[in-house]
Amino acid sequence: MGDPTHRKFGKGLERWLNEAKTEIGWDKYKRVFGVHVRRGDALSTSLGFGTDQRSGSFLETYLHYADFIYQQYEFDTIYLTTKSQEEIEKARRLGPQILSLDISCDFFPTTQIVTSTGTNFIEDYAKDEPSIIEQIVVSALLDLHFLQVCDGLVGSQSIFSQVAWYLMVCRLGYVPPFACL
Repeated sequence: MGDPTHRKFGKGLERWLNEAKTEIGWDKYKRVFGVHVRRGDALSTSLGFGTDQRSGSFLETYLHYADFIYQQYEFDTIYLTTKSQEEIEKARRLGPQILSLDISCDFFPTTQIVTSTGTNFIEDYAKDEPSIIEQIVVSALLDLHFLQVCDGLVGSQSIFSQVAWYLMVCRLGYVPPFACL
């Protein structure tokens, strides 16, 4: 029979999506531009700091590209996703028209947390702390959903950003504005 966890996620996902849409006022906007600022597992919350295997850019760099594309294509607002509350707050000070889910990111490891395998990657942290797996999955699925229903994207070189953009292309039927940092 296998693990019934997938059934639990399947039943709850639509409810979580609807609650999140209401929470951030998604339906008020017709053209939303997505920004995925890579911080999370492999990067510290220090701007622009990464590892040899996973890199990141300054928040201002993401917002510079987002602003340029935003103006060119006349978007209504920006949806920002990142696993750094510090970055979300900073972005909102720079541009108050920024939507973001209010999901605690405290369960994500930082560069100060080292797993039993000697890394701070989320997949290794989840092996050490299985209790965080559901939070990780829900957070990722919500972010992926909202990014792929945007009409353009500034993302990172992560697979997550690329998958969001590929889903966006499939949904729209054309290549939308995209910048990969």
